[in-house]
Amino acid sequence: MTAGAAEAAAGTRAWQAVELAPASGDWGSSATDIDEQGIAVGYSSGEASLEAHRAVRWDRDGRAVDLGTLGGERAAANAIGPRGVVVGHSQTADGQWRATRWGSRGATDLGVLPGATDSVATDIGADGTIAGSSGTAQRRLAVRWNSGRITALDAVPGSDIHWVVGVNDVGIVYGGASSPTGTQAVVWNYAGRATVLRSLGGNNDIITDMNRSGVAIGQSNGRPVRWGCDGTVTELATPRGKGFAAGITDDGAVAGRAEVADFTQHAVKWDQQGAITDLGPLPGSLHSVAADLNRSGTVIGWGGEGSASWAMVWAGNAETLPALAGTRDSRATAITDSGYVLGEAAVVSGVPRAVLWR
Repeated sequence: MTAGAAEAAAGTRAWQAVELAPASGDWGSSATDIDEQGIAVGYSSGEASLEAHRAVRWDRDGRAVDLGTLGGERAAANAIGPRGVVVGHSQTADGQWRATRWGSRGATDLGVLPGATDSVATDIGADGTIAGSSGTAQRRLAVRWNSGRITALDAVPGSDIHWVVGVNDVGIVYGGASSPTGTQAVVWNYAGRATVLRSLGGNNDIITDMNRSGVAIGQSNGRPVRWGCDGTVTELATPRGKGFAAGITDDGAVAGRAEVADFTQHAVKWDQQGAITDLGPLPGSLHSVAADLNRSGTVIGWGGEGSASWAMVWAGNAETLPALAGTRDSRATAITDSGYVLGEAAVVSGVPRAVLWR
């Protein structure tokens, strides 16, 4: 156990907020992923637009490195994997978007499917599998890269648009497919075969996370669910039948949110048997949302009252994470097993600023 994790377990951890500043000349910053060493990745944005401008990697002290592009103006880093390999997408000199791998030799163009106009790398698994999508505005397929070679994953019949949410630790790809009738949650196996996960009804299923064993979570017809490795669906209990499952650990614990009253939601945690615990908001406030949890059971997310929000952590009791100087409306979005927390805040002008809590 790391020192930080030990302090958290004892309930004595003193959290520190670290600013993840934008690349030189940019205005805002957004972080998308973080590894167990506290290295974060994401992008910075210019003053004229909050869209991604430069792909950035930050160390745990907040020092930023511009990862560069494939010759164009813009890039974004989406995930960090083994040995610090970063994946995302970048513009070429002629303005085309290409899935990109940043490693020891800089930026590498991962290519596109035949007939496609662009590609994006969404995630990289612990085994080095990279997954994302490639296509056109009218038709888009989920793809996988192994040893730099792009392979199309099976299309779901009746769906023209497919996307990847992530890759689990053993290389299983998960995401979704859309058609004129709605969206479906999809898992692709090692051979690229698609399995559409079973639904609770309706036409809007969302997969958000998958653990090492292949157990997935998300939302079906407005209700939080867990999908088994065979695709069977189980509704996670909530007080009013509405909620969202956001993160799952390898041992099957789940964090998310549940509606507890009209227009009121609380951060919740489900154990391996599906029993729910209301983590609650801070005293005197109404809302809270859990976004992720780690193997020690620490949950992170945010609470709110009206239009205001503040980053929160639940490690025994609910507490706020310290605010970054000069910012407001913070949210915590991810936590590592080693105890680093990633999120964002807004400076007074409303510009986003990525934050690391350690």
